[in-house]
Amino acid sequence: MKKVNILKIFITMLVIATLIVSINLIHAIYLLDGIENTGRVLAIITLIVIDVAFINEIRRTIIAKKKKHILLILFSIIYLIISIFISLFIKDVYSNIKDMNKVKISYATSLVALKDNDDIVTVGVQEDNTSIEGYVLPIESLEDKDYEIKYFDSYASSMKALYDEDIDAIFMPNGFESMFIETEKYKNILEDTKIVYTYEKEFNKDEQIISKNLLTEPFSILLMGIDSEKEGINNQTGNGDALILMTVNPNTLTATMVSVPRDSYVKQACFKDNVENKITHASWGGTNCMIETIENFLDIDIDYYVKINFRGVVQLVDALGGIVVDIPKTVCTDNSRRQGEVCVEKGLRNINGEQALVFARNRYDFANGDLDRAAHQQMVIEGIINSTKNIKSINDVTDILDVISNNIDTNLTANQILSSYNLFKKVLLNAQGNNLINVQKLCLNGEGQMIYDEGMGMVLWNYILYPDSIKQVSDAMKMNLEIIDYDIIKEFDYSIDEPYKQNVIGKDVYGTSGKYSLLPDFTDYTKQEAISWLGRNGFSYSIVEKENTQYETGTIIDQSIPGYKRLDKITNKHVTLTISKLVEE
Repeated sequence: MKKVNILKIFITMLVIATLIVSINLIHAIYLLDGIENTGRVLAIITLIVIDVAFINEIRRTIIAKKKKHILLILFSIIYLIISIFISLFIKDVYSNIKDMNKVKISYATSLVALKDNDDIVTVGVQEDNTSIEGYVLPIESLEDKDYEIKYFDSYASSMKALYDEDIDAIFMPNGFESMFIETEKYKNILEDTKIVYTYEKEFNKDEQIISKNLLTEPFSILLMGIDSEKEGINNQTGNGDALILMTVNPNTLTATMVSVPRDSYVKQACFKDNVENKITHASWGGTNCMIETIENFLDIDIDYYVKINFRGVVQLVDALGGIVVDIPKTVCTDNSRRQGEVCVEKGLRNINGEQALVFARNRYDFANGDLDRAAHQQMVIEGIINSTKNIKSINDVTDILDVISNNIDTNLTANQILSSYNLFKKVLLNAQGNNLINVQKLCLNGEGQMIYDEGMGMVLWNYILYPDSIKQVSDAMKMNLEIIDYDIIKEFDYSIDEPYKQNVIGKDVYGTSGKYSLLPDFTDYTKQEAISWLGRNGFSYSIVEKENTQYETGTIIDQSIPGYKRLDKITNKHVTLTISKLVEE
């Protein structure tokens, strides 16, 4: 009698455990909303039927005292193991997908001073009270400190004031050195400055989910690359090292892709008075600032964004087993940790993660600099998309999701990401050759111009986009998004003697130049040439002499308004020219 009671207790506990695991599995299957909905419903119904049949058989066996205990126990244990494995796998996949959308972001701000300054009295803070790293955190951190606060309209102007010793210290976001290190004046910023202290706090992410729909209708997505030596992703403010806007049409299985040159000179959505600046500097105002800036000049609503750490690209390519890319030229540069040297040789080849990063971020070894780098980044993205067809096992899926969830932040919800399964399935079923999807490459064409940067207080090279090129790119994206009607191509020339090259919309468009009229650098002019130019352009002038032992008498050595400043930014049209007067030593 005692043995029977123990056996009943054991079977009862086994039944309860089986039911709990089964319910957990049903819940896990339910989470995969949008993936094989018919199959999911059938799987859930099947599990419920098995549970009911199992409980009924247990009840009949115990009541009838049939000796089927061993078979039922064996079935239950096998069912438990399989259910636990499947539910854990699904929950792990769902968790990784959900973690791509970081609900909370850790923000950090640092008080930065020149290395040899230990006497801090005045500190600089951004005047924009919506800036978490530039205003909110600095003000919080100063509550118990007796510093004099001075406000600035940009990080650039506060950094200039620090270097000019007009202020003792300034607040800068995490990774501030990447914002300035490529500028000649600040190339030694790591050696020139020190961090007095860092203040960090976690905030709920200010999400910019414009569309709540699943990925079944045409959508746009902005890819933002962050070149960091560290793994993982945070709200690190810095330069937008890679900016690629894509539109995807699930109905036609077509996509458009354009790289936005980082030096593109456009109006900044979150800068004071929306002043023009390099678009890479829009990231100083955070993700939303970058999105709004691109939306404004391309006239395209951006539905989603994906921010990825370049270290994550390395791991993702490796997890995919490499990607196939046609390398136009052998290049070598340092690895993802800015150490050693990695080379990728010319030719069509399968490259690993480190080689993919070398190819994607190198611009100095190519004739067209940043434009070539942008094209190479598109090639790497295409390689990644095409390599997804090589995923063959559950381990591949989990490895890839682990890499992605750790190194990506997005405003896509888990349900929206899961809904891409049907798109991916459709792409695989309709794939032709090596290309999974038809990608129309676009190009923003323009020309360089040296312009005086008010914030930096120096002349910087900028990329002035041709308005006609912007319009062609914008129209092509709107067509793919089904906002405007397609232009029907009525004529098509092709020669069998020449390899076919896809037309890159916007690349060969020049049209009206968008370059600005600038005040000359008069130190390259004679005195008479300078006076003549000022007179022709409606400027008044005055001349002062300055004794020196270096320049010949009559040489222009300085001017009151900086050279290369935009004429439309000059309100007081009076220039004081400083003329040298040679003095013998």
